[in-house]
Amino acid sequence: MIKVLHVIDHLGSGGAQTVLLNLLKFRNQQDFSYTVACLHGKGGVAAELEAIGVPVVSLSPGKLPPLYVPNLAGLLLKERFDIVHCHLFGANWLARPIAALCGQKTIFAHDHCNDALRERLGPFLIDRLTNLLSCKILAVSRSTREFLLRQEGISDEVVEYFTNGVDVDAFGPPSREARAGFRVRWGLKPEDFVVGGIGRLVPQKDFTTFLRAAALVVEKSPEARFVIFGEGPEEAELKALAVRLGLEERVQFAGYVGDRQAVYGAIDLLLLTSRYEGTPMVLLEAMAAGVPICATGVDGTAEILTSGETALLFPPADPQAAAEAILEMQNQPVAQKLSLAARVRAQADFSAKSLCLRLEDLYRKTLPVAPNG
Repeated sequence: MIKVLHVIDHLGSGGAQTVLLNLLKFRNQQDFSYTVACLHGKGGVAAELEAIGVPVVSLSPGKLPPLYVPNLAGLLLKERFDIVHCHLFGANWLARPIAALCGQKTIFAHDHCNDALRERLGPFLIDRLTNLLSCKILAVSRSTREFLLRQEGISDEVVEYFTNGVDVDAFGPPSREARAGFRVRWGLKPEDFVVGGIGRLVPQKDFTTFLRAAALVVEKSPEARFVIFGEGPEEAELKALAVRLGLEERVQFAGYVGDRQAVYGAIDLLLLTSRYEGTPMVLLEAMAAGVPICATGVDGTAEILTSGETALLFPPADPQAAAEAILEMQNQPVAQKLSLAARVRAQADFSAKSLCLRLEDLYRKTLPVAPNG
């Protein structure tokens, strides 16, 4: 039995958390034993992990860094895991040195995003130094892999391109009755053309461009409605911008919604306006659900979607281009053609089940000695 510890910053909503949950849904329970440790709190994804039989350990009840080190070290020394697999910056920067000091030989790091944080010297140096402790670094996009090779000097054999995966069987186009029910939940009419935005309300996701594009679209499309599913520090600022743009009756802030099937069932189009990305889970989910997509052609997004074939892509921070893409997607034959091609691609290339098999094979090949268990 190979014992694996996943360490992640938190288990609230987020793309990395969904990636981890999707992988562990399809784990090999005969040959592998998994535990997940989060630096602080637990959050909704913790409950979902526990529901599928994965133990979850919180290293601190809140953001109390002095507790992270002794509690993680104690867990590592007690359980003697064969592999420690770290996710997100906090866990990657903190857990890898602690694991190494505790004698851990097989340390994986998951690099989920081309984060602008690494453009600053301090975070860049910390990331580069702690990356040296990893026997494998999984990059969720080819652009992330190229960054690690070129900018951080990580050797080619250490960095593995490992895209995100989606539970393709959990998503699909809803029935007409189900779709009507989902729309009622947010007060949407059957004739509305609903554009959804999904994500944390943070600068990376650039919901400012989302709203400015909405203002341009509603001038030409009286049936267009916009719903933002998410929460975050920019919420008050974005709501104020919506008022200034005269969008009070056309834009709805729905908050975080865990029921993604309901979200994708209610919308006609997913609009992603991110400034940078890894491989966004919302895109993979929308692809699997058969929802047409307009998105910025950045990083991993441009790797998984081809403009004019599986989606319509536009430059970042360009409300006019975003609005033009939305209006083009109101042509139903265009939207149907692109969404069908995207769904076929999701099923073929982004199955979480297939990726879990690949990851566990990588674990076996990377272990230097027989498992501790």
